[in-house]
Amino acid sequence: MSTTGNRIKALREALGLTQKELAKRSGLKQAAISHIERGRSSRPMNDTVSRIAPALGVTMEELVGTAAPSNTMVPELEAAFRRLNESDRKLIVKLAVRLALE
Repeated sequence: MSTTGNRIKALREALGLTQKELAKRSGLKQAAISHIERGRSSRPMNDTVSRIAPALGVTMEELVGTAAPSNTMVPELEAAFRRLNESDRKLIVKLAVRLALE
């Protein structure tokens, strides 16, 4: 089972961000990001999640794992995404974030 911390770390890394960069984008301290990612804060407060989610280009529901998949192809798309090299994954994430903000 994926925790909020795992999802934050995966999204942050997919975007090529450091914890420090995410902290700056979200207005939180780097230590807070680190604690959440390492599971020391297994249920982060809504205020914290509401600041991290937009910094990663996702909704709060997506970040905490309560959003239902909107498409039955999600597992296939995830598998295809994981097969891409790191550079291509970063390009895809940047495109997805840009489209989400439109």
